[in-house]
Amino acid sequence: MNHPEDDSPQDPPPAGRSNPAVKAVGWVIAAAAIGFCVWALWSSWPEVETAVRQADLWLLAAAVAVGGAGLVFQAFGWRQVLALLGDRHPPSLVLQWFFAGEVGKYVPGGVWAIVGRSELARRGGVDRRTAYIGTLLSLGLTVVGAMWFCAIAGVFASIGLAGVARFAPLLLLPAGALCLHPAVVGLVLRVTQKVTKRDQSWIVPTWSQMLAAAAITVPGWALTGVAAVLVAMSLGPPHDPGRIAFAAVAAWAIGIVAVPVPAGAGLREVVFAAISGIAYAPAVLIAAVSRLGYVLFDLVAAAISMLLLRRSARRAPGP
Repeated sequence: MNHPEDDSPQDPPPAGRSNPAVKAVGWVIAAAAIGFCVWALWSSWPEVETAVRQADLWLLAAAVAVGGAGLVFQAFGWRQVLALLGDRHPPSLVLQWFFAGEVGKYVPGGVWAIVGRSELARRGGVDRRTAYIGTLLSLGLTVVGAMWFCAIAGVFASIGLAGVARFAPLLLLPAGALCLHPAVVGLVLRVTQKVTKRDQSWIVPTWSQMLAAAAITVPGWALTGVAAVLVAMSLGPPHDPGRIAFAAVAAWAIGIVAVPVPAGAGLREVVFAAISGIAYAPAVLIAAVSRLGYVLFDLVAAAISMLLLRRSARRAPGP
């Protein structure tokens, strides 16, 4: 599905446009959330300092590795969506695009992770609109994967529900599946076609294909939950592992949906603290340490990916 004419400079990527008002709202939310987190840590500093000093560094290192492995499944979900839209590429190459572009999520504006990842895919031979719509759809199915994990974890975790209400999280299973129905996906593709004012059309993936693509991300979310449990074990506060995993994945999903907030700054920590079942300050500390681990992994993975991409570009034959 390569269309060379789509690479013209006068045709900017639609996902790169952003509304200044939306940016401002995102920054206000981020600032408020970060403020709450800082206040919580500061007001309970003696306990926080003790937890940090007594932290098990080996468990923290394991958490970084496990959490990073979870991100690989998100990359594979993206690769599957690109394949469904007509562009299939080696897993190693897609991983390089994914991690090199992921650092864009830390840039103000909320869309730069989409732009970075999509542009790297475009330069690698993927049609521009396929790259962008594939990235957008992959974010959607990633959130659906998180919903499915939370549906199962929510039943077994002690999240404050009793009786029949304990099974309420299972409603997330059909709700997520409906989001991937061809009627919904087709609508997204038609709107994209209209916004970009191009005649290019896509074959809408079948429901089973989208469900299978979303299922790829579920093990990754399980690893995300395990990473959060490892951080909690390292820092020491009493906790319910199932609820920690549930809270971590739910916070991540909300951070992804909150597009205007750069990398869900502060918001993920607030959500995690609210539903983790741990006192606010220790919960914020767990979430903050987890975030630092992901930032570290993102930076290392992006640096390695960029080096590999540059090496491949130098080895590529000239036109």
